[in-house]
Amino acid sequence: MKKIYIGFAVIGLLALTIMIYLSGGEVDEPTTAATETATTAEPTTAEQFLQDFVAGKTTREVAEYLEIRGVDSPVFAVAFPDRLELTYEESYLNLYDEYFYVSIAPFINETHECVMHVLTGCQGELTQADLEVKITNSSGDVVFAGTQQTYQNGFMGFWLPRNEDYTIEFEFEGYQGEFYFSTHDDDQTCLTEFRLINPNN
Repeated sequence: MKKIYIGFAVIGLLALTIMIYLSGGEVDEPTTAATETATTAEPTTAEQFLQDFVAGKTTREVAEYLEIRGVDSPVFAVAFPDRLELTYEESYLNLYDEYFYVSIAPFINETHECVMHVLTGCQGELTQADLEVKITNSSGDVVFAGTQQTYQNGFMGFWLPRNEDYTIEFEFEGYQGEFYFSTHDDDQTCLTEFRLINPNN
């Protein structure tokens, strides 16, 4: 019996050697159904789409991307005082930031009423316009000063400390204006009532 057992072992080892040789020196590992699913599955739900959309991006990066894309964005986005809400089909995803996001569309001739800014829908008059902007808080500290270009949607966005009162000043091709706004929990995120005037006209 011992000789027969050894003989079978030798034959088995020889067969395995031949299999390895014919397969180029490799033996395929077994593939389970779970492995196949993990490597071939693609997002099929709205929730997965939203998660993939924001993957690797900060809330501010997402906001800027959506402001630039506007109506061509893949999701519907609204800025609330406490969050940025993204909607796709019947699902939504909230993004947060410690600062308050306010989007401003100064105008000369035309505007629209707005309370909460729709990054993917609101449209202002002055598109891709370079304005001189100065923002000062209630303590007199300048929190922003410089040239700011509006997006294609006519808005410019700022992330500002919450629960503050601000003064904003604009200058644009002879037009100017000074306005007030705040960043409290019940404030607007969409400011479209800032009309610029030319004092020489």
